[in-house]
Amino acid sequence: MRKCNSCGGTYSPVQLDGMAFYHACPPDAVEPAEFDAQGHLVRPEKRTPRTNRRDERPAPGLVFASDAGAPLKCFREVPHPEERGRLVLQEATPAIVSEGDGFSEI
Repeated sequence: MRKCNSCGGTYSPVQLDGMAFYHACPPDAVEPAEFDAQGHLVRPEKRTPRTNRRDERPAPGLVFASDAGAPLKCFREVPHPEERGRLVLQEATPAIVSEGDGFSEI
């Protein structure tokens, strides 16, 4: 299990069916509204935009592929050097959209 150091959320990077899970912090930190015993609003909900969100989705433009049984490799689509309009895959360094404050293993 992991704990996001940006939003405090906990998650497993792998779902029960083996698929990868990419955590992304909610856009706002929310303090819920408070009500008294009679149901009257004491304090309204407060939303504060997160400034340092973690978003583990692969960075735009990256493609992950592998041959049968081989580990996944990261590629980026780039223009073919000789054939205009054609794209080719070039090996790339894996990256996520935003690191935020990172995560801790729990």
